[in-house]
Amino acid sequence: MEEKLAVVNAARKTSKKNAAKLHKVDTKRVREWCKQEEKLLAVKNYGRTKRLSGAGRPFKCENMEGELNEWIRDRRERSLRVSRKMIQWKAKELFQNSSSSEKQDLNFSASDGWLSGFLKRNHLSLRRRTSVAQKLPDDVKEKIVRYLLYVEGLRKNCTYRPGSIAAADETPVWIDPVQDKTIEQTGARSVKLFSTGNHKTRFKVMLTALWDGKKLLPFIVMKGKKLPPELLNMKDCIIVMSDNGWMNEETTLDWLNKCWGTFSFGRRLLAWDAFCAHKTSKVKSALRKMQTDVAMIPGGCTSVLQAPDISWNKPFKAAFASLYEEWVETTGCRDSNRTEAGNARPPCKSLLCQWVVKAWNTIGKDLILKSFIVSGLTSDLHGNDDGKLRAVKELEISLEKRDALNHPLTLRMM
Repeated sequence: MEEKLAVVNAARKTSKKNAAKLHKVDTKRVREWCKQEEKLLAVKNYGRTKRLSGAGRPFKCENMEGELNEWIRDRRERSLRVSRKMIQWKAKELFQNSSSSEKQDLNFSASDGWLSGFLKRNHLSLRRRTSVAQKLPDDVKEKIVRYLLYVEGLRKNCTYRPGSIAAADETPVWIDPVQDKTIEQTGARSVKLFSTGNHKTRFKVMLTALWDGKKLLPFIVMKGKKLPPELLNMKDCIIVMSDNGWMNEETTLDWLNKCWGTFSFGRRLLAWDAFCAHKTSKVKSALRKMQTDVAMIPGGCTSVLQAPDISWNKPFKAAFASLYEEWVETTGCRDSNRTEAGNARPPCKSLLCQWVVKAWNTIGKDLILKSFIVSGLTSDLHGNDDGKLRAVKELEISLEKRDALNHPLTLRMM
């Protein structure tokens, strides 16, 4: 803008031809800028833009861009991935199918420059996935209300001793929890991170805590037939084996006997998800013998109703990943930890179990106590804590008419 005004001032003092020669621009441009002098001064002094309105080459396929934007929105509403290459490919396809009037005098190649402009015009950008989103069911509010009232009814009609309400959840833990981001030189074409090649291998950990803040021993499920000798004398955790490293009916019964405990002075309440192994006849029979009432969290609602999903799992996995990174610094990347072929060995199973114990120990009592309130397991029975419930805050659910509803115990859980 300042250069254009300097050319205009030079033309006023001498002539347009001399100004064009002095500033090495075309004479036609000088005539245009002289006509636009008032607009140039207004934009320079008061405007926030750096060029006049209408500047730049107009894009002639506006209908195609609109269809492309709708295509992107449709895919993202279904949580499907959209990449830059996919946008360029789809843009070419829509352009070829557009009317002949749109394609007149336009050689469209969906270049990187056009793509950058399209993303900017439509307020789009490349984002990293935050989570694998859990889709809430259509009748989610009804299910959540019935669950919360069911838990309230149990607590009103059953006298649970301190520490007799528990929340449990199985969470996967990756052997090689490599992080996605790192600081690197700007413009580097390759960004590498150390890995032992086991970033897709995982095992299961069952985490359980009581409403008084006490944590039960972590229950670890490893893949295999027989417990390795190195794990026989492990302390502060319970380790079992399964064919695929996942929880099943047999391992669930092991958890009930070894972790939950068969002896109790009174009735207990256990909140866990609607996993198929939790609903078998053998598991239900074992729970009845253990005087345990079950609050089965409705399918698809664990993100707002399950205490571990709300509060524990994320910091637990972060602590585990921190221990892994410390191991990489001290042992993992050394030559002594490599095979004859030069590949890095993964952490041994005993070390993984030790990390699980250490990571579980980092979860504080205050966090557990809060998680039981926000999940509705120990919230005030008179509704004073309704505003603290995760489900109520996120989905704007009202429980004010609880007294007018049917008795919670008469409601069948979904």
